[in-house]
Amino acid sequence: MTEKFTKSMIAEYLCGLPPDEFTAEIGRLRDGYRAEQVRRLDEALGDGHSSGNGAVPVREPARIYIADPVPEAKPVKRKLTMTPKMRAARKLQGQYLGGLHGLSVAQKNEVKKLAKTNGVAAAVTLIAKIKKSR
Repeated sequence: MTEKFTKSMIAEYLCGLPPDEFTAEIGRLRDGYRAEQVRRLDEALGDGHSSGNGAVPVREPARIYIADPVPEAKPVKRKLTMTPKMRAARKLQGQYLGGLHGLSVAQKNEVKKLAKTNGVAAAVTLIAKIKKSR
């Protein structure tokens, strides 16, 4: 019974084997079949797989490529266009909050009450008066 090996049959069968089973299977194939079949097998396998010296190439381990992590997109900074009115309001708010720092609890309550009724600008002037009188 003569079997003909195609390249795809050989590749499919042999490439799925671990290296030591690959070597053993090549040996069984060479011992069990006639010289013509071994020659066909060697021709089908190509260079580096010759039966002359009995050397069987060792398959390289599969290479696993890990993709580089994708850097997260930086949030786009929105350019803040500040009007003069907004700038003045922020400056006043900063003066108000900064002025509250050095006051006692009773003085803070007085300033906060004035800020609620007359506005932050009046509270800032009161803070300045309190700090001057010290």
